[in-house]
Amino acid sequence: MIAMDEQLVADIIQWDVRNWSAALYCWDHQVDWPSVYECLGLGGRDGGPSLWLALKDKHVVCSDVEVNQGRAQRRHERHGITSKIEYAVIDTLHVPYENRFDVIAFKSILRCIGLDGRKDRQQQAVNQMHRALKPGGTLLFIENLSASIVRRLGLRAFIRWGTRWRYVALDEMHEFLCRFNRVQMDTVGVLGALGRTERQSDLLAMIDQAALSRLLPDRWHYVVYGIAEK
Repeated sequence: MIAMDEQLVADIIQWDVRNWSAALYCWDHQVDWPSVYECLGLGGRDGGPSLWLALKDKHVVCSDVEVNQGRAQRRHERHGITSKIEYAVIDTLHVPYENRFDVIAFKSILRCIGLDGRKDRQQQAVNQMHRALKPGGTLLFIENLSASIVRRLGLRAFIRWGTRWRYVALDEMHEFLCRFNRVQMDTVGVLGALGRTERQSDLLAMIDQAALSRLLPDRWHYVVYGIAEK
């Protein structure tokens, strides 16, 4: 695994780092990295997953639905890996590739794609990812879940657009990924999302990891992560 200090992990994950970084350890151990050459990061406005892939010495297309080079490139420049990355504008609903990439990665984009109740758009986005992967390619994902009533009330109270985003349910993730030959996913986080600062989220995530994520059912968790092989 890449040796990662806390600042590097924070640059990759960006918020609620303690809970969301669980995905990196899953990804690292579930992919045959020596066989990976071409990668695509979708919804990469801030360039986090693309940074992680480039640090593995892979060629990465870092993309977003709008021009993303400024914020992402500054993050990549700090780590000296811009030679591994090219930037592109790609609508996840219309990915212009077929059987192209060994790995595609995304973090927290389905909620926005499904704005105003559009589950069909979320399914379309995942179908486009499947199409763009080579046979045997791997999708790496971290996504928000609808989770418990505590989570949903927190969104309504603290995030002004929280009622418009469409957070997926765990069974819907299985549904979206049904075209893939193998899917492995796990969940984490109960209280961490309620933190209003990164310090608050980290303290709450410590409680999650010490007890709540293990004791409470998966449907109460608010982060799902894993891999899906084409």
